Amino acid sequence: MPKVSVIIPAYNAMEFLPRTLDSVLGQTFRDFEVIVVNDGSKDGIESWAKTIIDTRVRFISQSNQGQSAARNTGINDSVGKYIAFLDSDDLWDPRKLEKQVKVMDKNPDIGLVYTWVAELSTDDIILKKNWRFSNEGDVWERLVQGNIIACGSVPMIRRSCIEKVGLFSKFPFACEDWDFWIRISEKYPFKVIREVLTYYRSNPSSLSRSTPEGMKNRLNDMEISFTQILESVFSNASSYDSRLKSKSFAAAFMHISWIALNEFENGHEEVHFFQQKAAMHMPEIVDTLEYKRLIMSTRLSKLLGFSLYQKYRALIHLKSFLNIPKKAPIVISL
Repeated sequence: MPKVSVIIPAYNAMEFLPRTLDSVLGQTFRDFEVIVVNDGSKDGIESWAKTIIDTRVRFISQSNQGQSAARNTGINDSVGKYIAFLDSDDLWDPRKLEKQVKVMDKNPDIGLVYTWVAELSTDDIILKKNWRFSNEGDVWERLVQGNIIACGSVPMIRRSCIEKVGLFSKFPFACEDWDFWIRISEKYPFKVIREVLTYYRSNPSSLSRSTPEGMKNRLNDMEISFTQILESVFSNASSYDSRLKSKSFAAAFMHISWIALNEFENGHEEVHFFQQKAAMHMPEIVDTLEYKRLIMSTRLSKLLGFSLYQKYRALIHLKSFLNIPKKAPIVISL
């Protein structure tokens, strides 16, 4: 019985999947199984799967049902005491599983342990953006105000959690991760490893980020999904400060506003729309630094244009990113 089950959902992912799998097979912790769930791919994944000789790796194929269904398929077929998820284009530091297993073993009461995250380019260069949250213990109140786990390739969870909280749910916008972590946090404390051990690969070529129609559809799906999750969370919560619900909705709409500004050309009307929705839920937010920064950033974007604004953002970020970019430290399994 392997101690850890690694679940990799894959849909037309052959551009990065081999390297993603190598980052698992190169882990210093060796007692694991890998379940790659082919979610209806049409890119030759099954032929590639036949070349994998490591007996710890298993492949399951199903019709295309989405990432959540693929993860649930992997969970139902897994046997490990601990479960770790890895998206098919992300990478792990070689020590990730080892460090997370040690934390889980030493803290039998916790349900999830997460790590810090760095953004990765398509050619495996570590970029300037990273996520470094340090919340642990009872993180529910913090988690409902934003996803501190950052991405689905980060956490390791205890299998017993699933018996209490259930499997991944499905939403119009891909925020099933956030919903799942919130449900776990309602019943279990979290731990964090304050090291970058996960590398998240951004996908700038997404069609939804380049067309006005795709932009509006994505923002609409985000609003629907965030609303569904938060309404469910607070309707089922036994007790909470009444201001927390307002803060959570305001934070969600501010997040959508920043997405509209930073990822979509000519999305200024959408920025203003969701910014106003945030203020409706929490009027005092208009006096916060973030709210004022969003206003100034929107004005700057209008003045410079989308392309120049993106270059300006990159320069600002570089001021706090002094390390020379380097390849992600991945060990290739022999």
